[in-house]
Amino acid sequence: MLKKIIASVILISMLLSFSVVCVAEGGVDISLSGNVSPGSEFEVSFIFRNDKKITGIEASFSYDPVMIEFISSEDGVSISGDGTGEIDLLTEASNEVRITAVFKALCVGDTEIAVRSSDVFGDDAMIIDSPSGIVAFGITEESDTSEEHGSSGLAGNTIVIDGKSYSLGYDSLIATRYKPGVAIYDGFSYISWKSPDGREFIVLNDGGSTLLFDVSSKEVKPLIRLESRMVYTPIETPEITNLLKSDFTFMDFGLKGYFVDRDVYLTCLENFSGSSGWYYVDVKQNTIQRAFIKADPDKDVIEHAVKQKETAEPEDRTWIFYAAIIAVFSVAIVTTIVYLGRSNSGKGKENENE
Repeated sequence: MLKKIIASVILISMLLSFSVVCVAEGGVDISLSGNVSPGSEFEVSFIFRNDKKITGIEASFSYDPVMIEFISSEDGVSISGDGTGEIDLLTEASNEVRITAVFKALCVGDTEIAVRSSDVFGDDAMIIDSPSGIVAFGITEESDTSEEHGSSGLAGNTIVIDGKSYSLGYDSLIATRYKPGVAIYDGFSYISWKSPDGREFIVLNDGGSTLLFDVSSKEVKPLIRLESRMVYTPIETPEITNLLKSDFTFMDFGLKGYFVDRDVYLTCLENFSGSSGWYYVDVKQNTIQRAFIKADPDKDVIEHAVKQKETAEPEDRTWIFYAAIIAVFSVAIVTTIVYLGRSNSGKGKENENE
């Protein structure tokens, strides 16, 4: 029995080690360059990146054949159907592979090109990544062809807001949850993303930090991501800001909040679905937890938050550990008592027989 347990532990350890070794950081970006106006041709680049060497790529992509037409490619790109294409490429080992195709714009409007599925192969011919990506763009009568527009904030793809220059960014979670589109700001067209409540955002990159520019309110807000599934942005109305007296840093962003206790601050955030509310932010544990405060957003909200803090804190589960230890010892003691009782009972019967 002991050998089986040891063998199982070794097998699990090997599987865990294997899963860790196989993890590789990578992705795919899609960029456009050239004149994107009706009747003109432009280049589309599919850029695959990985921290392991790439030796081959198999991928499928989609586009709207009413809006754009595939013209040619010398990089293993072919059309497999109406509005669908395939990438099949063997390449010298590299951490970045750029695949270029030429398309022709057909009519004015908003459209997109997306890599829906892909397999990226490494040195050992094993799949090291299966990324997807999308780029949304507009076809207009007057297109500026001097810059490259893409999904990853490539060089030259910038926007100036209140005198400050930002690179256009990309966030895979925003691309999954929001609808792509094209926004007009300061006379120029930019790739935008519409939230479920209809607001329009442009994703920015500022020194490695991802920001969201609200096209309607003209506000630039930090984009806070947790566990690759939740997105938050701070709410900074005058009424709320007046309540939040403390400055704190969370996930490399400077925020305003109310110091509640230890490393916990209260602040007002909005999630990706457009729902706003009060949250407890733990700057040490890097966690965000909803504060279900039954109060209006006025001066009483702080008092309510402090009183209800314990109900919003993560449950302390150390008692489970101690309970398990006590249970093990209890079972051991009961087993020992039963064993000794049976042993004494057996000896008693033997003495009676004698």
